[in-house]
Amino acid sequence: MAPEKVIPTEHELEQLDLDDQRTQELIRRAQESDVADRQLSVRQALKKYKKAVFWALFLSTSLIMEGYDLVIITSFYGQTQFRERFGVWDDRTQQKQITPAWQSGLSNSALVGQLFGLVANAFCQDRFGARYTMMFFMAWMAVMIAFPCFAPSLPVLAWGEAMCGVSWGVFQTLSTTYASEVVPTVLRPYVTAYVCMCWGAGILLSAGVVRAVTGVEGDMGWRLPFLLQWAWPGPLFIGAYFAPESPWNAVRRGKLEVAKRSLTRLREDNTEREAEVEASLAYIQHTTALEKAETHDATFLDCFRGTNLWRTEINCVVWAA
Repeated sequence: MAPEKVIPTEHELEQLDLDDQRTQELIRRAQESDVADRQLSVRQALKKYKKAVFWALFLSTSLIMEGYDLVIITSFYGQTQFRERFGVWDDRTQQKQITPAWQSGLSNSALVGQLFGLVANAFCQDRFGARYTMMFFMAWMAVMIAFPCFAPSLPVLAWGEAMCGVSWGVFQTLSTTYASEVVPTVLRPYVTAYVCMCWGAGILLSAGVVRAVTGVEGDMGWRLPFLLQWAWPGPLFIGAYFAPESPWNAVRRGKLEVAKRSLTRLREDNTEREAEVEASLAYIQHTTALEKAETHDATFLDCFRGTNLWRTEINCVVWAA
């Protein structure tokens, strides 16, 4: 359950009392946890942390909704039922069409909402934890789906898309962060890659739904694909309620007992589990202490200063890809 090996700098070490007996014991247990984590093969890690893998994959499934909507909204521009409901008469084609301006607006409204969701998640997950953040925005999603489902006009539809986009922005980073924090290092490439699979699955699912409703007459031809999105928030909300909290997130918020319970739930039951949980908890505490020592006076503005600016640019380009 450990991240990449942490090599403290002199500045970080100055913030820690290395002569303190508790600190020395914490470092010793952290080192034991790091060594044990790095000795695991993929098969051993899957067997030992199958519960962690399950929860990581389950919460990442929320990204199917985002991939689903990406195709749904753009597919409606050529759908007869949608054009009859929201289009304007075009003399050249002698039929109703969705104007280019509204096509652009509808296609990008959800993306605008996602930007706000990404920022909201940075605050909410750090303050309230992954579980409660996921549950809140699942409930938010369940309410906001009503806007595109029953939109009387294009402005209301665009507003609904933007509000749904807030949830999708949260799910983008929350699911990846949660997945990387609950599984050991050797499994992280696999569980985080599953996020991309969920995007693809959503796109594939929406293509099938759009094809299936081509023969549906009236407003249900475009409303039904939106209505089907209500199938997701309920099960995912319940799953998030029963999911263990990210131990890393819990330690950062000072919830050591929550972190300990999560670590216990995320690994297989054996005679060594209690000792392994204590070692993993020590590793997380030690790493978190080093991070706090290094960033105790840092702000978001520091992401755009010095060498951090280069890191920020790399992350932006990777996400844009």
